[in-house]
Amino acid sequence: MVESAALIPSSFKAKKAAKHGSDAPLGRAGEPAEVAPSYLFLACDDSSYMTGQVLHPNGGEIING
Repeated sequence: MVESAALIPSSFKAKKAAKHGSDAPLGRAGEPAEVAPSYLFLACDDSSYMTGQVLHPNGGEIING
């Protein structure tokens, strides 16, 4: 995978940016291109029959659990 310029680390100091995402279960921060398809899916007609579901494009991180 080609890494893109991540948005959050660009505002961090170099040492913090180097560690960003390393504590996630996948060992790295997610890229915008990995999360965007979930939003696109919910915004298009392909999701028209979904109701009450939550998509978790979070790299395995347990959130609100």
